[in-house]
Amino acid sequence: MLLFAAAVVRAAWVPRPVVALMDVSGLAYLVQGTVVGSAGFSPTESIAIVLAFVLDVVWMTWLLVAACRMREAQASRPCR
Repeated sequence: MLLFAAAVVRAAWVPRPVVALMDVSGLAYLVQGTVVGSAGFSPTESIAIVLAFVLDVVWMTWLLVAACRMREAQASRPCR
């Protein structure tokens, strides 16, 4: 997820807060993996994975809306 966010940051049309949410989501997955490795499946792991899932839904929805708006803006421009 962190590498994907690093690649997306190079796209000029992607809002920077979306990339930040992708980074935080990737960090939540890293925390979840570390907790599972050290303590097994625990309530702390459940919190981390739910946080990662919620952040995933938020940034994916935001990215979808931004892409749709960009598409609409390009469709309204006259052809050259």
